[in-house]
Amino acid sequence: MECQRVTEQIAYPVFYDVDPSEVRKQLGPVGEAFARHNNKEEVRKWREALKDAACLAGWDLRNTADGHEAKLINKIVEDISLELRHINLKIDDNLVGMESRIKDIVSSLEMGV
Repeated sequence: MECQRVTEQIAYPVFYDVDPSEVRKQLGPVGEAFARHNNKEEVRKWREALKDAACLAGWDLRNTADGHEAKLINKIVEDISLELRHINLKIDDNLVGMESRIKDIVSSLEMGV
C-alpha cells in the first residue's frame, strides 16, 4: 500500500477465504490475529494497510468465478494483462540486451489473447 501511495503503483487485493469487510473493520479472524501481536507500531501499520487494501476494488474468491480458485486466477491474469497493455514501456538505451527480454515477457503475459 505504501508503494501505491508513494510511487503511484497499482494495488489489486485478492481476498481468499476472508470477507473484505472483515479486513476493513478488522473483525473475526483478522481481528483475532492482530490481538496476538505485541509490537504496537508494527500492528498499527498493518492495520492501516489492510484497511486501505480492503477499500480498493479487488477480487473476492467467494464472489468471483463461483469460488473456483483456478477460474479466479485466470480472471486475475486476464484483467492484469489487459491493464498492462496500456502501460508505455520505455526501454532505456543504456540497458543493453533488455529489449528482447522485455518483449519476451510481454509476449508471455498475452496468454491466449
